[in-house]
Amino acid sequence: MDTNIVKVLKVQNNISIINMLEKAKQNEQKSNIVFLCVGNSKIWYDCFGPFVGSLIQKLGLEYFVYGNIRSNILLSNIQEYIDMIYRFHTNPYIIVLDSSISDVLDFDIIVKEGATVCGAFSQSPLEVGDMKISCLVPAKEIKSSAGYTKMLSEIKRIGFFLNHVFGDKSAWFCKFHNIFNKFYAFLQFLHMILIFYAIF
Repeated sequence: MDTNIVKVLKVQNNISIINMLEKAKQNEQKSNIVFLCVGNSKIWYDCFGPFVGSLIQKLGLEYFVYGNIRSNILLSNIQEYIDMIYRFHTNPYIIVLDSSISDVLDFDIIVKEGATVCGAFSQSPLEVGDMKISCLVPAKEIKSSAGYTKMLSEIKRIGFFLNHVFGDKSAWFCKFHNIFNKFYAFLQFLHMILIFYAIF
């Protein structure tokens, strides 16, 4: 595909993402907005949810976040978190963040209204949430050494949009980059540790 066409499509998708997030934010007047960040932080192509969960917390966004680097939400425990959300939050509006392996040509982010199907390939898939933010991971990139870096780029991308829509508008741009640069260094360090233990 022509490079210019790809750039145009990327810009259009970015505008669509912001519009969808602003639509979700409108629900905070009648609902408690909750971010449910699903995935395994030790598997790079499934780390989108927990990494974004930790980034949201570091950015100081004043919303409830379930799931981060230290507390992974997986198919085995997600029902416990769902029960907890409905127990402690009145009329929650749940935004689910998750990775999805796909036949796409390149990494991308899609934001759609409606429930997310967690564990689609398991015997007991579970539908949860009111909006889903999915990072599409190309199946061909699973074994690629560059995949982790591309995943971090998508995490930065969605973090930028989340901070823009849900964060403090005063000096948000500089604040975001200062926090993300520190967060990025931490993720690179974490990745090296995981590689070390995988080797030894």
